[in-house]
Amino acid sequence: DVPRLIYIIPSYQNPTGSTIGIQDRLNLASFAYRYGIIIVADEVYHLLDWRNVPVDGKRPARMAALNHVCHDPTTQLSEPGGGDDEHKRVGGCCTVSSFTKIWSPGVRVGWVEGPSEIIDPLKSHGYITSQGGCAPFMGEIMRHALTTRMVDNVLQTLRTSYRDRAKLVCDILEESSSNIQVLNKPLGGYFIWIRFPKGVKSEEFLRFCQEQVTFLPGERCDPFPTSKQQAQDTQDATNNNIILDAINRDDHIQSCARLCFADSDVDMLEEGTKRLVQCLQQYTEENFMK
Repeated sequence: DVPRLIYIIPSYQNPTGSTIGIQDRLNLASFAYRYGIIIVADEVYHLLDWRNVPVDGKRPARMAALNHVCHDPTTQLSEPGGGDDEHKRVGGCCTVSSFTKIWSPGVRVGWVEGPSEIIDPLKSHGYITSQGGCAPFMGEIMRHALTTRMVDNVLQTLRTSYRDRAKLVCDILEESSSNIQVLNKPLGGYFIWIRFPKGVKSEEFLRFCQEQVTFLPGERCDPFPTSKQQAQDTQDATNNNIILDAINRDDHIQSCARLCFADSDVDMLEEGTKRLVQCLQQYTEENFMK
C-alpha cells in the first residue's frame, strides 16, 4: 500500500541530531511526487545551523525548496490496495517550522511551506481566516521582527551560543577517560547523541545518577521497544538474522542517550558534563570492578 503521508525531521533530528543529506532529500521528494505522498518535514531546527561551509559543506535545502525540481505535484495513481480506477493524488513536500526555536520558547507561532495544492486549502480554512487568524497579536509581533530583521540578530546569537555549548560538552567528554562516545558531533540543533561503554544501560545508569545529572536514555527514544523480546520469543530458525539484528539494535540503543545543550548555560553544562563523567566512573567501579 502507498502511504498518504510521511513525517520526518530531516535537519538535526531529535534525538540523534542527524541530518538527511541533499541527495537523499531529492530522492525522497521525487518519490513523494511520483507516488502522490505528502512529506511533512518538521524543520524547526533547520536554521539553527553553524556549520563551517568550506569544511562541512553547505546546509541541505529545506524540503519545501525541493518541490520545484520535481515533477508536477498532481500524479495519476491507482488507489492504494489495488483497483483499476485512477485518481489524482497530491504529492510533495511541506516544511513546518516555528519561531519557538529561533526567537523565543514562548512564541507559539510558526509557518508552513509547500505546494499550492496543499497550502491554498489551508489558507482558506475558517480557523485561519476567522478573527484575524489563529494568533493575530503574536503574529503581528513576529511580522515586525521579520521586517526589521530583528530575527536575524537573535538567530545569529543562538547559533553562536549553541555552537559553543555543544563544543564544550563534546570536548569534556572526549578529553575524559570515561569512554563515552560522541556518535554525532552536532553542526546545529539542540542535541548530542552519545553511547556509554559496553554493558552500561542508560536507563539503569540514569537511576544511579539520581539528583546529580540527567539525560534522556536511548531506550525511551526507541519506536519499537518490544522488538528484542519479540525476537527472543520467535522460534522460527529462518529468522535468525532478523532476531540477531533486533537484539543487536536493542543492545545498542539501550547504551545510548540524548544530551540537550540548549536549555542550560555554559557553567551549568560544564558542571553537568563533568558530573556525568564522574557518575559513570563511580557506576563502573561499583558494577564492573568487583
